[in-house]
Amino acid sequence: MIVLGETSVARLRDLSMSGAFIETALATRIGTPVCLAILREDGSAREQVLEATVVRHGAGGLGVEWCETPTGPVCPVLGCTNLCEAARR
Repeated sequence: MIVLGETSVARLRDLSMSGAFIETALATRIGTPVCLAILREDGSAREQVLEATVVRHGAGGLGVEWCETPTGPVCPVLGCTNLCEAARR
């Protein structure tokens, strides 16, 4: 995750079409734009970067909304190996 020039390792949790909860120790303000660079299991970055905005704080992380709603399921964009129900349609 990249926030205004800072980089932090984060974990996506509670992923949806409109956003996600991100487990991170990085402190950010609501309204802060963030870029999520998805890493492969080998540690290399995927070509896809998701832009989002911080919309809430929670225990252990923050909630974000995507700047652009994906036109299809988010799973293929993220390279998920276990597809959710929406991605199987």
